[in-house]
Amino acid sequence: MIFTDRHREDFGEGFGAEEDTYSINDNKYWPALADVMSAGALIILLFMLFSYIQALDFASAQSQIYGQLEEALSLEFRILEELERVIAQEIGEENVSLNRKDLSLNVQGEIFFDRNSYKIKPEAKPVLDKLAQAFTVILANEEYRSRISAILIEGHCDETGTADINWQLSVDRAVEVVKFLHHTSPELGTEFPRYFGAAGYSKFRPPELASKRAEHDRDTTISESDSRVARRIEIRIIPRYEGVKEQIDRILGMRVGRSLRR
Repeated sequence: MIFTDRHREDFGEGFGAEEDTYSINDNKYWPALADVMSAGALIILLFMLFSYIQALDFASAQSQIYGQLEEALSLEFRILEELERVIAQEIGEENVSLNRKDLSLNVQGEIFFDRNSYKIKPEAKPVLDKLAQAFTVILANEEYRSRISAILIEGHCDETGTADINWQLSVDRAVEVVKFLHHTSPELGTEFPRYFGAAGYSKFRPPELASKRAEHDRDTTISESDSRVARRIEIRIIPRYEGVKEQIDRILGMRVGRSLRR
């Protein structure tokens, strides 16, 4: 109740003083417990909504990573299948095989080289000519080229000879193949040389089948058939994973942000 000056005249100055004091201080508001709980619940709800949105974003990023990995591996497999077909037409299916486990193409080394030599045999040149043509077509395709980081030519030896000799021999054979490809198809050497690499593994990466058989038999004697398989050239396509890396960096950034907020 608010008292006017007329009321004071009628009832005296002291009357209503307490009410005036209350009226002056009635703007000092203290929130009720229910209001505090409502505000807290709203904050929790907003936090949960934000976390849910982040979780959806995280799941979406993961899905994109899996999709890009699957696409890269699928492309890698298609290219190796095409190379297998091209080589098999020239040297026979028994001399070339696609390792589907680690996605590499194995070619019998004796098709290309004599024993203990890195010089390419004359009869091997038509095979490498076809291989160079296949690589030229593949790298001229923008879709393929944009997905390829490198084409690695690997040289492998068998257990005979010292490791040092086999190191040098395996490297020299891989280098000779790359050089021949670039010479046969000048386009590979002038426009696409950065896609090619050469590596040698000496005798330290035997074929999986021969390696498992040696472990099972516990026999240091290597059969001639195993040695022949071990003396090989492998072709490996290294996919480009820039899109995957961006998504991984994004996920890592999200996780770091969450840790800092904690």
